[in-house]
Amino acid sequence: MWIVEKAKELMNQRPRIRYVMGADDLIGFDQSLDCSAYVWRCHGQRKFDNKRWRNTSWLYNDIENEETHFEKVGSLQEAKQGDIIVYGWSKGKAGHVAIIDKVDDKGNITGYDCSSSREGVSYRSLNFFKKKPYLIGRWKLS
Repeated sequence: MWIVEKAKELMNQRPRIRYVMGADDLIGFDQSLDCSAYVWRCHGQRKFDNKRWRNTSWLYNDIENEETHFEKVGSLQEAKQGDIIVYGWSKGKAGHVAIIDKVDDKGNITGYDCSSSREGVSYRSLNFFKKKPYLIGRWKLS
């Protein structure tokens, strides 16, 4: 899956991409992204489109309503490599989004994300998503 290949490429990029909320900058030495910008970059796009920021809340709503870029995946068991998992904004707290690499038979999720808790882009367990109301989206084919 080419999205996962791009996720690996950005994870291994040097200098390392830092996490900065709201960032979408891969120019120069001090490169930084937030989680939604990372997902958009893995898909070959920018976070900013048509004069709006496509942040985690936007991603969540797009999947929920199957509006423009994503179709909703019905369950974790149906998730495939390259799908995204997202929870939205709640009570003033930012959401989060990541790219799924694998879901095992026990429902354990691993994948790629960009976050402050892991000092930027990383590959890790994404099981923490199961503690929030999350959605899984699959890129619609153009």
